[in-house]
Amino acid sequence: MTTKKIEFAPDKTAANVQAYKANFERAALVFADPMRIERSDRRQENTAGEGQWQACGKAGQGFVCCLCSAWKKTRLISAKTANKAEKRSYYGHDNDNHKGWAEAGCKTS
Repeated sequence: MTTKKIEFAPDKTAANVQAYKANFERAALVFADPMRIERSDRRQENTAGEGQWQACGKAGQGFVCCLCSAWKKTRLISAKTANKAEKRSYYGHDNDNHKGWAEAGCKTS
């Protein structure tokens, strides 16, 4: 189990459920998955200048992919059910170098 503090705006979880069918309480379970994969999200940086990344892993009975940012704590921005390509990367069956994914705690290039 992770000891990392995961934050999210409770008022935004309802909007995320409506848009992506995934709530933040369940999505936060991804960080308890020692086999989760992560990658940098170079597409954007939030207004506070925090880098953003994606995490994908098991959350309860299913898989979730989250967009996160961190400064002093990890903050969930959005979450969705992982798609087939993300699940293939999780299990190591993606022949395209996992498209930037790496095991949690590993550096990505």
